[in-house]
Amino acid sequence: MFCRAWGYEELTADPRWEYGLPPRMESELAWIQHALSHLKPGGTAVVLMPPAVAGRRSGRRIRAQLIRRGALSAVITLPLGSIPNMAVALTLWVLRRPQDSGTPGHVLMVDTSDRPEDFARVAADAWERFEAGADADEPGVELLDDDVDLTPARYLAPPPADLSPERVTGQRNRVADLLRRTAELVPAVGKVVSGVVFPL
Repeated sequence: MFCRAWGYEELTADPRWEYGLPPRMESELAWIQHALSHLKPGGTAVVLMPPAVAGRRSGRRIRAQLIRRGALSAVITLPLGSIPNMAVALTLWVLRRPQDSGTPGHVLMVDTSDRPEDFARVAADAWERFEAGADADEPGVELLDDDVDLTPARYLAPPPADLSPERVTGQRNRVADLLRRTAELVPAVGKVVSGVVFPL
């Protein structure tokens, strides 16, 4: 998603790396720190990230520092297809420039991957509750373990299956529509026998 040739050799002493020198193959963590460096204390930035950044071993020290110093406010998993032309479900990292140094912050974890029809509302509602002081996960034992894996699904209980008649009917109708459209896209198929095509 991000360019791997991001200038690692030329920028090793850059003052933007407050949370650690980004590893050569972790350009995303360079962009995270670049965004933070442009914020005033208390300012917020939202960065679209590939999901692998949340758990790559090479970036765990920087992820830990982002949590310990209160610079990471939320990680929100988006549904597959919410961003056009992307083959993976991306995540939003909500960053906030700490007002003071060394103050661990709460981290909101949201997974909207199973809510493609209303993911934006689900994420916005979760953020509003978080800002009001609810739904905060402590940056303690779980987030700051050896991996510092920031994948929301790792910390959230799976939602209960919605088997309401309306949802089942809606899913059935979507599948039936998909099958109908697929049939319209497939040309008439013939049966080949001894080199001669016979219509089915």
